[in-house]
Amino acid sequence: MSSDELTSFLDEHEQEKDEHDSRSKHTRRRAPVITILVVTNIALLVACVFLAFKLSSISHGRSANSSVPDPYSPANAVIEYEQRKMIFNDTRFTGYPSASWEDYMHDLLEGTLLRVSDDELQQHGFDSIPLKDGGYAAGLGIAHNLHCVKKIKLFLYRDYFYSDLDPEGAEYAHTQEHAGGLLVS
Repeated sequence: MSSDELTSFLDEHEQEKDEHDSRSKHTRRRAPVITILVVTNIALLVACVFLAFKLSSISHGRSANSSVPDPYSPANAVIEYEQRKMIFNDTRFTGYPSASWEDYMHDLLEGTLLRVSDDELQQHGFDSIPLKDGGYAAGLGIAHNLHCVKKIKLFLYRDYFYSDLDPEGAEYAHTQEHAGGLLVS
């Protein structure tokens, strides 16, 4: 090997200067990118915190001086709002049928029928059954949905609820249709 090959191409001072300059250029190129990322993350954090507080205030129930009117419902006069905690793992309405399940369903559906006037009935364009003391029978949609869910369970466990129901009879067909047309054999 020649002595030229053993001598470094640049002396040590120049090598250190080149390495420092290279790192300096790299750092200078990264600085604006890091600044932009930090500012963007702070802006996103502020937006998330603002939205979280906004959603939290909305979800804590309607304010007494809310400027948004309630949509019309014949039940508006009797609706009362109350705060309740969620009941986790509430199994009252699940599982095999029992007398307590029937009691829970009865309590849930109790008081869901309403009396509406002829004007209220005409306003929505529905027919209904006239009541003896005046007005017509009506109910909220959610009550009807719960009633149908109940009918589905009754049909699924028809051996328990309808032990004497003839699978070839009209009452069976009506019960099956009411349960949503389930084809359970």
